Amino acid sequence: MGVDENSARDMGVVIAGFDELKRSAEATVLIIHHTRKDGATERGSSALRGAADVMIACEAQERLDGARVRLTCTKMKDDEPFKPFGAILEKVSLQQGRSSLLIGNTFDIFAAGAEHADKIVEILETKFADKGATHGELKKEFVSSGAGSESTLARAWRDLRNTDRVRSETINGRARHFAAGVSVSPVSS
Repeated sequence: MGVDENSARDMGVVIAGFDELKRSAEATVLIIHHTRKDGATERGSSALRGAADVMIACEAQERLDGARVRLTCTKMKDDEPFKPFGAILEKVSLQQGRSSLLIGNTFDIFAAGAEHADKIVEILETKFADKGATHGELKKEFVSSGAGSESTLARAWRDLRNTDRVRSETINGRARHFAAGVSVSPVSS
């Protein structure tokens, strides 16, 4: 397009183009931009920020149990900003050996016990991925890992067990717990 992102005049032309696209297509326009090196704000002219109705910062957070992003509302024009939340990124296989990411489960990054719930999922994924864990096995591994006490596990499990991050199956008359993964088949054309 040959415009200077630091020029308010050039960005005004770009914004006018987005506005025309919104009107003619009766659609929402999603602009993906990146921050400066310091990560504080977006690069270039502040004209883009001024014209935006909503701005959402997306920050990667690599974890033992998978890639995650933290989404934070940095501008909400006509309402209160939404509370930051996290989303788990799930890798899916595509045709011809390619892959992509999709947004899997979302979670409250400030929920009490969120770190403990993360540890439970990590244990289920790394120690008990194939056979699952009984509650006793999970409790023993959680406590021995130094993640917390039995009562800490009980509180975190109470909140976690009704989410789609874990699943339970009855095997040989005993409940066994597993980390719930997203299984997606490649899309055929």
